[in-house]
Amino acid sequence: MSKQARPIQYFSPEYLEQCKALTPQQIVEFLEDFRLAFAAQQSMEKKS
Repeated sequence: MSKQARPIQYFSPEYLEQCKALTPQQIVEFLEDFRLAFAAQQSMEKKS
């Protein structure tokens, strides 16, 4: 079984406070963008 890298993102207290105002749709879009970015990174690493 191979170990998969897990994405980690760090947030400042200021950013977390700002995120409280996000709509559910904005949260979904952020999560999807993050997932796609991580998937692209994984794909590039497999090609190397």
